[in-house]
Amino acid sequence: MAEKIDVLIVSPCSVPRVAQIENTLDAKQFAVGGYIEVIHPFADRDVAVVVNEEGKLLGLEPNRAIQYPNGIKDIIVGSFIICRDAGEDFASLTPQQMSYYAEMFKSPEILVNIAGDYQMMSPYDIGEKTYRIYQLKPGDEYRGLRFTGLDGLKGAGQNIDPQNYRFVYSGALHGRNLEELYQQFNLEHPSDFRGHSLSVSDVVVISDGKSETAYFCDSMGFAKLDGFTTPESLPTPPAPKKSKPPKKKGGDAR
Repeated sequence: MAEKIDVLIVSPCSVPRVAQIENTLDAKQFAVGGYIEVIHPFADRDVAVVVNEEGKLLGLEPNRAIQYPNGIKDIIVGSFIICRDAGEDFASLTPQQMSYYAEMFKSPEILVNIAGDYQMMSPYDIGEKTYRIYQLKPGDEYRGLRFTGLDGLKGAGQNIDPQNYRFVYSGALHGRNLEELYQQFNLEHPSDFRGHSLSVSDVVVISDGKSETAYFCDSMGFAKLDGFTTPESLPTPPAPKKSKPPKKKGGDAR
């Protein structure tokens, strides 16, 4: 059995991300936020989807639709893992599978009830903003950064490096501001949230589908960050090409 496997993790309102996880039950339960269930919704039976077994009972946020040519087959709620089914165990996706399913689920979706029929739509098509929460990775090397405000980091000569952070949760903002989000992730954690309460040194990224802004949770309120890019970040649009002045033709002026 492989000790670690390369998988895709798909979270609500976020693009799929490649991750290497421990090939253990605990690691899979942590990724989906509870007891796991394995389904095979694709024609490729070699590919498994690991979901939260109680996701719909718990009312987890709708994530992605599994669609057939004649309509939606099922809706997956909460975060899920895509990996390879190796019979008695799980294995890493092949590079081709990784690319194929990352493309399949690349667009965040929101469940919308239209005339009694549920459809999945892009949150940005309905003017919805999304959020992503990042917290410092576990480990003693981050002890001096954890729960430290901007002034403390600056005094210690430390920068806010995205490489020190891991993605922990995402969802639709539903009109809330940062302070309301802070209250929710301190007083009413979503049932599938496995991070610590939103605290100093955490980062929240707000996206509208065209641009996104990162905010550092400081000792007092939130501070805007520049240059906090992660694998889930929107691609940077190419810089417009500068038009060159026309070349002058040679020869004497007449």
